[in-house]
Amino acid sequence: MLKSRFDPSSSFGRSGCRPRDGQKAAKGLLAGFDKWPEPVRRFCLDAAALADREGLTLYLVGGCVRDLLLAAGSVDVDLVVEGDAPAFAGRCAEAFGGSCVTHRRFGTVTLQAADGFKVDVATARRETYERPGALPRVERGTIQDDLLRRDFTVNAMAMALNKASFGRLIDPRGGQRDLRRRLVRVLHPKSFIDDPTRILRAVRFEERLGFRRERATARWLKAAVADRALFTVQKHRLRDELVPLFQEPRPYGCLRRLHAAAGFHYISPRLRFRREWRPRFERAGTAMRWFAQRSPHRRRLEPHAVYMGLFFFDLPLREAEAVCRAYAFRRSDSQNILALRREAACVQKALGRRGVRPSVIYRTLEPLSYEVLLALTALFPGRHLRRHVEDFFLSFNGQRTHVSGEDLKAMGLTPGPDYRRILDKLLWARLDGRVTTKEGEMEAARRLVEGS
Repeated sequence: MLKSRFDPSSSFGRSGCRPRDGQKAAKGLLAGFDKWPEPVRRFCLDAAALADREGLTLYLVGGCVRDLLLAAGSVDVDLVVEGDAPAFAGRCAEAFGGSCVTHRRFGTVTLQAADGFKVDVATARRETYERPGALPRVERGTIQDDLLRRDFTVNAMAMALNKASFGRLIDPRGGQRDLRRRLVRVLHPKSFIDDPTRILRAVRFEERLGFRRERATARWLKAAVADRALFTVQKHRLRDELVPLFQEPRPYGCLRRLHAAAGFHYISPRLRFRREWRPRFERAGTAMRWFAQRSPHRRRLEPHAVYMGLFFFDLPLREAEAVCRAYAFRRSDSQNILALRREAACVQKALGRRGVRPSVIYRTLEPLSYEVLLALTALFPGRHLRRHVEDFFLSFNGQRTHVSGEDLKAMGLTPGPDYRRILDKLLWARLDGRVTTKEGEMEAARRLVEGS
């Protein structure tokens, strides 16, 4: 049975910092904390006061501490309590407002605060791995145990929130030092064996932070890839690390690093790195910025869905369908991936030229999601398709006829499928300028009703 063991000692003592470094760290943490939005900061202070009253110790942990030290400006609040996190989070929600979703297996809670932000609360725990790639066995532990089970040194730090120790940095593996050196370093040699998804996380942090892989970490990662460690992981766990790559500001850079580190065969045997990804992703970014600035529609885009569609586009359709089934992507993500794969050639054939009637543009593009439309402009850089998609967003999408179903009913038409057929024909005539007034639509509707 393979178990990971850690040496909790550190050359820097319990805090992981030399005294002078600890003082600088505390100043940096507090300066960053003071810049957090007031509702978030107030929640953390109130939660710490509640922990004090209950005799519990409470910490900010992981990525939010890293980002405070980097002055990154992000606000992802992760709390660890040396105690019962579900019970503590429930009392926080009761005292300060909000609701909780509990994940009992890992002793974690997602708390939706009354002011709308999200807080993750976890019980301090230690983990052991029964076999490579398996989910860990979890038991309650200390903050030191909790930090030493984490992925990288820069994510294995905590900031004390209790009044007596507020602002103290706990850094048992030198994460602050690695932040200064801009290194991604795992905590022990078997890290990538225990949890191979850390390979995907490593390249994501390297690209986001502009860091490099520490030498031993690079060696251990390479050995885990050679041992096919990523093939031991359940697909849904790979999915939960793969999708965030596409949510990064520079997804192409993440994919390039991932290919260099591990390839893509564990995702799909026929998936290959494509040089076309870089210009496609760049065009997709341009299209999404255009949409945000110019489109009158307020619907929020999901950029990761655009990039995922482009990533899987070159797979044969059946292979893409198999990937979507195996990874159980969100329904909308799978629909976007497959719609792009199925419809791209037809859309290019219909709209890759000038002089296309507005009704044809509308009929071709209206069934597709906004993410698929923007991905199409990235796939096919010709100006005609791009302009037709822009015209759809700016002029054609959202158009409605003056004639309604009630008007058709008044003309004696029995409700049924003919309603949609007639209203569609009236809309197409309006888009093409063949009818321009309500009176003209009514007359056209009467002719269509009589002919039905």
